[in-house]
Amino acid sequence: MAFLQPALLYALPAVLIPLIIHLLHRRRFQEKSWGAMRFLREALEEKRGRRKVRHWIVLAMRMLAVAMLIVAMSRPLIGGWLAGWAGSGDRSITIVMDRSTSMERKLPGGLTKREIALHTLTETLSQVNPSEVWLLDQPLHKYSNLATQFSPTDAKADLPAMLMKAFQNWTRTQQTNGEIWIASDLQATSWRAEDAAAWADVEAAYSKLDSGPTLRVLSIQGGKPNRSIRCEMDQRQLIVTIQQETAATQTIPVTLKQGDQTTNKDVTLSGKTTTLTLDMPSEGVVIGEISLPEDGNARDNTTHFVFANETRPTVAIVCENPNVEALLSLAVSPTSAVDITREATWQDEALIIWQGRTPDTNEMDAYLAEGGQLLVIPDEQAATKTSEPGLPIMHWSQDEGPLRDTRSGESLPLHNLRTFRHTTVTGDTLASLATAPWLSKENGTYFLATLPLTSWSTLGEGPILLPLVQRLLTEGQKRFSQVHVREAGQAPWQAGIWPNANGWDITVRPVAEDDPKEARVSSLGNLPFQEFAMEAKPQGNDALNEWWRPILFLGLLFLLAEGLLTRMPSPKRSITSAA
Repeated sequence: MAFLQPALLYALPAVLIPLIIHLLHRRRFQEKSWGAMRFLREALEEKRGRRKVRHWIVLAMRMLAVAMLIVAMSRPLIGGWLAGWAGSGDRSITIVMDRSTSMERKLPGGLTKREIALHTLTETLSQVNPSEVWLLDQPLHKYSNLATQFSPTDAKADLPAMLMKAFQNWTRTQQTNGEIWIASDLQATSWRAEDAAAWADVEAAYSKLDSGPTLRVLSIQGGKPNRSIRCEMDQRQLIVTIQQETAATQTIPVTLKQGDQTTNKDVTLSGKTTTLTLDMPSEGVVIGEISLPEDGNARDNTTHFVFANETRPTVAIVCENPNVEALLSLAVSPTSAVDITREATWQDEALIIWQGRTPDTNEMDAYLAEGGQLLVIPDEQAATKTSEPGLPIMHWSQDEGPLRDTRSGESLPLHNLRTFRHTTVTGDTLASLATAPWLSKENGTYFLATLPLTSWSTLGEGPILLPLVQRLLTEGQKRFSQVHVREAGQAPWQAGIWPNANGWDITVRPVAEDDPKEARVSSLGNLPFQEFAMEAKPQGNDALNEWWRPILFLGLLFLLAEGLLTRMPSPKRSITSAA
């Protein structure tokens, strides 16, 4: 049990007041022997024991009533959000607020998770009277107003990083007695639930703190049914992806805005993910948005797009073998929509494919720093390892990079590819054979361990080479684009379209925010989290789980029992005289 006003417990010795009054009252009477009373005393001796018991019960009721009054005034907490709170006025509090998009999901009570968290935290702070309050979402600052400081965003949260910042502030401000309150919906991506290394660092940082703070988690989970929408711009096509939480088939209206023109389109959702392809005008600038009808979270119902007149991409293929060059040229420009050169200028190319050792030049470093893409393929004279049956690709990155899954969730058929000769490549492995990397990335450069020749591999057949090259080309062309897409997470924090001197910036909701999977606090490192699951809507101070009302009621019951006992008539006494 904890108390919001523990100082009042020093008044508990007041429970002795009824006993002291009783003792003082006894001193007012003095016993004197009187011969005639001797016979009456003997007659009543057998009733005295029963009266003594009732008398002590009455005294106990009075003392307990005083004790209950003092405990009720101390505002006890049993369990709940502040279980174990050890006093007010002498503890600092750091509030870590999850302001990711998922926190804007509404619960059955009509409020969003963020609003419920703010209500609970504000009410709690008004009751516990801490010595100081720090607010932490991105910048760390002193407490002013929760509602204005913790406004909604379209970004994602990084709880391990936020906790590390809270620990650093704890050390910097030399705190020795305090707590860290974390308000979140426990979205797994925000908590990085699968990043064991990150949580190991958090655990190590916590263990180094002197008098480590209590870690309280206010979790607000669940919510109304929700759908989300996002889009990608591919040439002059808009690729729209709609996700829903169930696989039910249903038809919903989708609103498309292009400039001043608004159109509505009925879309049938089948399964959890539905993909649409919408053709945009072939020329000119098209600015617009596409949105879903209202549901559980309004902040993931709209996605924005801009199509502008783009420059024709250029690709440099620096290669000695004409057969390799022909295959790469076909993969780069299957429809002749790309200019191909044999010499790299390191300025005008969206993609450079280089065979052999690359030059170590400042131009290449600047090219990579600006977002240019460089794919290095092995020299035919390089030392290789061979395998006659052909080695399969055992592992590859399916979530990101040039070998990622398609928009529909299908994997590239790398399991069908066979490698007969390969070189050794270094860097971060993106795809690997059984014993060696097959594709890696180091300092912005991609390294391929084999060639698209039949004596080297089956890469030249196309199902892997074409998407690999096209994805690198698309990524490299972004540096020439008038439209730049980035995730919310740096100002501005909201999704939208923002004009700039060279075109437009589109801020989008992070993909991770569409993943509804929730984390379990108990599995996140070996940290002493105290979790309290909040109900769908705030109930005043019920999150504090105060028990002063029932304790005060119990004190009234003791007073009632005392009154009944004192008013209870004494048993009739019968005296038999000896004749």
